[in-house]
This record gives sequence, structure tokens and C-alpha cells, in this order.
Amino acid sequence: MSTFPPPPPPSAPEPPTGGPRPWFKKKRVLIPAAIVAVFVVVGITADPAKDDPDTTARNTIAAAPTESTVHDAADEPDAVVAVKPEAEETPSTTTSAPEPTPASGTREAPLPMAEVAAVGEDYEATVVSFTPDATAEVVGANMFNDPPPEGEVYSLVRVRATYTGDNEGTPGTDLSVGYIGADGRVYVDHDCGAVEPSSMSDEPRVVAGGMVEGNFCLRLPAAVLGTGSVFIEPLFSFSGDEKVWWAAS
Repeated sequence: MSTFPPPPPPSAPEPPTGGPRPWFKKKRVLIPAAIVAVFVVVGITADPAKDDPDTTARNTIAAAPTESTVHDAADEPDAVVAVKPEAEETPSTTTSAPEPTPASGTREAPLPMAEVAAVGEDYEATVVSFTPDATAEVVGANMFNDPPPEGEVYSLVRVRATYTGDNEGTPGTDLSVGYIGADGRVYVDHDCGAVEPSSMSDEPRVVAGGMVEGNFCLRLPAAVLGTGSVFIEPLFSFSGDEKVWWAAS
């Protein structure tokens, strides 16, 4: 007797796979697909911003024209257009410093004749007079005086001097007189070369308070007469330029 189990009964044959599908199977696939397609189309065409009432209100407010865009300021009868005034040029208040006034008794501001000024440390003096062309008077004052060279003249400067020192003074040798004209040259009495009338060198020595008066001779080019000034200075000076100037007219 065989031990193997009996064979199973034969199964029913499966329907052929290549034939047409039943209609209900086709609809189970098409109907869901159609529903999905409808939702996709609706989702694409729908604008969420249009469906949102808050968004629609905001867009409406933003799009509404303001009053300034509707009405131009120039069209308003009461409109005032502010115009910035042009800046006016402010005149400069800066002024140049005034030129310092030259001290009296300098070449730029000579003293008038007869005005007394200190000359050096030991004298007070003044120019009493200035004679531009005293050639005839000088030549006739001494037989040894020669006429000046051609184109030159003898001039006389009359000086009054008071000694203010502590010892004795000799104005004729302590003081020197000169002239500077348009040519810029310095002419002094000890270059005269002639003996002048009423010479200061003939005056005696003096003590404090003593006053004498006399002439100093200058030999000048005639071309510089009326173009310069006269000065008096100590003959020997150890403190620089001590000239004091007087007008020569």
C-alpha cells in the first residue's frame, strides 16, 4: 500500500488575460483619476490672495490714489510754494591794519623847523633855518674859501643847541649836521671844505643848561635842493643811528 498522499483535485482554469476587461474594472480606475484632475485644475486656477478678504482690502487701499496725486499744489488757490531765498553775499568785515604812523623826527616824518628835540644823551637842539644856496655868503666869509665845484652850492644850516650833560660840551665839535636828498647820498658838514660865517665851531664850551647858536656848512649838488631833509646827530655815537630829522623848508 502506497504511503504518498492523494493528488489534489484539479483547479478551475483561469480566464484568459488577453481579453477585454469588464466595464466596472475600467471605471474603478478612470473615476478616481478624473476627480484628482478636477482638484488639480481648481487648485491651479484659484488665487488665494483674491479669496482672502484681508488681502483684497489691503490691495484696494494701496491702489486708491491719495489726494496729493489727484490734485496738484499749483492748482490749489491757497497753495503757497516755499522758495528758498538766495544767499546774499556778506561784505567782508576784515580790514587791513592801518599803517603805523612814523615817529616824529624821522626821515619819513621830519620835525618842523624851530621844534626842539633831544639829540644824543647830552643835547637838546633845533634847526633854526636852512639856506639852500648860500654860496656867495660862504665864499665871502673867508679869503681862503674857494667856490664850490660846478653844479654844486654851499648851503648853511643854523642850529641852536643846549647842553644837558653832566660835564662840559662843545656843540661845534660834539654835533654833526647832514642832508639826504632824492639821490639817496649822505652829505655832512665836515665835507664842506669851507669856513662858514658865524660858525658853530667858534662858539665857546658850555655846561649844563648852556645854549649856543651857529651855522654848519654843507656842499650839495644843486639838483638835490628841495628834495630832502636836514638831520642833526652826535658826531661820535656808540648806540647806533641817533639822527633827528627836520624839514628843510
